[in-house]
Amino acid sequence: MTTLTDNIYVYSTNLPIGVREMVSPGVDGYTIYVNCRYSKEEQLGSYLHAVQHIAECDWEKESVKDIENQRHE
Repeated sequence: MTTLTDNIYVYSTNLPIGVREMVSPGVDGYTIYVNCRYSKEEQLGSYLHAVQHIAECDWEKESVKDIENQRHE
């Protein structure tokens, strides 16, 4: 049985301050880049935020502002 997280690859890397995570969709899944400049707790929150974007298929939606507003409700 395949689960959502089977095709998610996660890397901890230096990103600019203010960028907590980035998600990149690919042909074999998704790559999440989590900013290592933040605490472990903040990194976990960023990871969960990114997974929520993936689970909700946010790449198929048009308005980034609306997507982020929904994620932060």
